[in-house]
Amino acid sequence: MIKSSLTRMDIEYLERRIKKAIEEFGIENLMEYTVNSVVGCDISDFYKTVLEEVLIEDNYVDALETSDGKYELTFEFEGKDMWYISSHAWDTVEIIVENLIENVIIPHIKRGRASWLNQSIA
Repeated sequence: MIKSSLTRMDIEYLERRIKKAIEEFGIENLMEYTVNSVVGCDISDFYKTVLEEVLIEDNYVDALETSDGKYELTFEFEGKDMWYISSHAWDTVEIIVENLIENVIIPHIKRGRASWLNQSIA
């Protein structure tokens, strides 16, 4: 994991917020999602919604399907920060949470751009 000034309690808080945001989708993995879906299961929309719920911040997410069920995602915040992750159709909620925290949220917070503290989890 990336070393940061975040405490274990901060990380646990972020994990709970991400899981709560994902819970609204009612999924166990990303098997139903794809790129540019017209039936409402677009992987870009999924990640964008989850991040906006957690960070309370607008973001742009672009996805590229590299092969069947494998995606490269680009996360952009206000044209300043860009982060990249790989995602797979078989990724579970736990993998999604870990991937977002380690590869997008913590690096973004370390840059001092996110204001996620003192937000309640309903």
